[in-house]
Amino acid sequence: PYLEALAARVLTPSRRFLLVTPRTGVHRPYQRWVEARLGPEGYVLTRRGELAGVEVLVYDRLRPAP
Repeated sequence: PYLEALAARVLTPSRRFLLVTPRTGVHRPYQRWVEARLGPEGYVLTRRGELAGVEVLVYDRLRPAP
């Protein structure tokens, strides 16, 4: 519920946003959720960086929402 509300209010009106998460190995629940929820809205992972156990993902809206 919290992430869904955040996506509707803040993320979908934005052209770009960052997702900052702890690096937890191959299991990336937030990344999978963002891509499943916002991929259909036109968001694509465009950059990724990692430092000291923190992962930074940059999502850009590359196409208009349907």
